[in-house]
Amino acid sequence: MIITLHELSFAHESSSKNILNALNLSFSPGFTSLIGPNGCGKSTLLRLLAGELMPTAGHISRPAALLSYCHQETPRPPKDLATFLAATDRVSLTLKGALSLHNFSTEQTHFWQNLSSGEQKRLQLACALYKEPDVLLIDEPTNHLDAANRTAIITALRLFRGIGVLVSHDRELLDAITNRCVFFVGSTLVAIGGNYSAAKQELETKLAYAASERDIAKRQMQRLKKEVTRIEQITQQSPSKLSKRGISAKDHDQKSRIDAARLTGKEKSLDQKKQNLSRRVDNLHKRAASFNLIPDYGDHIIFPVAPCHEYAVFHSHEGSIPLANQHRLHYPELHITTHSKIAILGLNGAGKSTLLRHILTHQRTKKAFYMQQELTIEDHKDLRLQLTALDDEKKAQVLQIVARLGSDAKDILASQSFSPGEARKIAIATAIVEGTEILFLDEPTNHLDLASIERLTQGLKASNLAMVIISHDMPFVDAVCTTKWHIERPEERDGFVVIRSC
Repeated sequence: MIITLHELSFAHESSSKNILNALNLSFSPGFTSLIGPNGCGKSTLLRLLAGELMPTAGHISRPAALLSYCHQETPRPPKDLATFLAATDRVSLTLKGALSLHNFSTEQTHFWQNLSSGEQKRLQLACALYKEPDVLLIDEPTNHLDAANRTAIITALRLFRGIGVLVSHDRELLDAITNRCVFFVGSTLVAIGGNYSAAKQELETKLAYAASERDIAKRQMQRLKKEVTRIEQITQQSPSKLSKRGISAKDHDQKSRIDAARLTGKEKSLDQKKQNLSRRVDNLHKRAASFNLIPDYGDHIIFPVAPCHEYAVFHSHEGSIPLANQHRLHYPELHITTHSKIAILGLNGAGKSTLLRHILTHQRTKKAFYMQQELTIEDHKDLRLQLTALDDEKKAQVLQIVARLGSDAKDILASQSFSPGEARKIAIATAIVEGTEILFLDEPTNHLDLASIERLTQGLKASNLAMVIISHDMPFVDAVCTTKWHIERPEERDGFVVIRSC
């Protein structure tokens, strides 16, 4: 079974610019990973493959097949969740074991919003795999998952034998299950066999070659442009100036210049020679542009944050708060200042987001920003309104930060909707420009492409903003945060969750 794209293009009705343009690509059994910057069209391509969107041009050849599609967001339970949870056949039991779902009951389908995002994601993927589909489309399956659950997801996906198309920024997952990578670089698709690490290395080699060829083409183009300019100057000279009369027999330089200006047998006029050179310049320009694969967003990102004096923004004596699973989260005395950079760590469902919201509710500054795990459609609309309402100076600062985080500022302004990754960049940038003093970020690297994660890491690490962060991205946490609070479930507390500061 093979799925093939034929000259596939797509543009939203509100936009004249194609997100995807004349794609020719095929998908065969095994996992193909789509890799590229936020907003390049990866999720749009998944929706086209799923039949949720129709191409603007071109078409998709696909045989009749059972298809499962796991979206990025999980706002509501899968339609067949109750059926899966009640099932006791071999496939369901295998999935429940692999994804640690044995303790879930059909009653929990009525309390979907009380589940953590990681729990929702595991159940979503389990229902998709339970159908035993021929085609599996997955968008960011390991968002919100701790290390143990990420391993479980990888184990479950390795059992799949059909056509898999994956969008993910999880390097561990990409290396574990991918056997081909399709990179979105500029307006070009580059397909390379192998897992992510191997394919990325080969891509970097290709890009280095492309950069070298681009520079060669540009240098040739400059030389030809100078030649065109010289010919234009010559054509403005009078015919008498093309004569060698009166020139000293020893003035070889002047005679050579006149010889160069005279017509050859092949080129009957200087105008024709100019046209030939101009065509060569155009061809070289196109060649140089074809190698200009990756936009340059600058090497460094610095958030424009004014220094402030250290003071306490949150203080709480030892206490506890209720959790959705009828347990309580017990914590010692907690203290946060305007210089704190704290990570809250723990397993899915341990109460990290609950603790973050508790701190947010009782913190003392009026200049706090909270970004939840998943931004809703309404959040996206509010971001659009906020961006529009900014004065020109602040809007320019927001777009500069967004550009340094790897998104095209012009596309952001022209777009009627944001990708999940773009929305997160805009939200963080707007909060910083508006003068927030503390960031409360729940899984901030979710939906961000790999280059954007590196740039966000760099910016937050260098910033003097206070921040409280929940993340399962440990390289990000280790680079940014100076204090870690671990949520654990020690046996001596009869299953209750406690927090340990370190």
